Amino acid sequence: MKVEITEKDLQSGLSKCAVTEDGDIMIPACRKKQTFYTLQLLGYWGFCMMLVFIGCVHNETGIPLILGVILIACSSPLCLFAIYRIWANKGIAISDNWIIELSDPKIRILWEDIANILCFGPHDNNGPTSCLLIAVKNPEEYIFKYRSIFRRFWAKKNYNFCGTPLYMHTAYLKCNISETWCILQNELDKRKQGGL
Repeated sequence: MKVEITEKDLQSGLSKCAVTEDGDIMIPACRKKQTFYTLQLLGYWGFCMMLVFIGCVHNETGIPLILGVILIACSSPLCLFAIYRIWANKGIAISDNWIIELSDPKIRILWEDIANILCFGPHDNNGPTSCLLIAVKNPEEYIFKYRSIFRRFWAKKNYNFCGTPLYMHTAYLKCNISETWCILQNELDKRKQGGL
């Protein structure tokens, strides 16, 4: 299904953005959304703690206690990492030459390297799985730009699964996924037509 830029989404998205003195467009993060997703993760972690507490109070060594301990052991590092990633997302910066997701400003995606921008996840809302896939002409080069072995590993997995190592989460931005896509696609189209 081909998604087209709508003037309504483009104008709505641009109204939520900030423009710097240099003319860069900044799509900021939304603190309310970040707080909401953080509370969801803490609620899940609290449920795991409750299972362990119930098991300890009733002197059970059965399934609630074992299940709770396993869930806490597995989910604690993941919850902490997820909360870090939620709050590390500062937004997206769009310049004349590149795009940067501000959570990792070392990775500058050059406009000339971008082949396509695709929506991944639901188009009508901004759920936690909403992200934009940035298809580039030289994906291996971008995989090795990541310094962290962990980030490089996930970039390779993303490349094998989606065909591109680059993605930007939009769940925590002030613009929803369709507005963000419209802004980026509009900027890409300007460059392809020689407008910038």
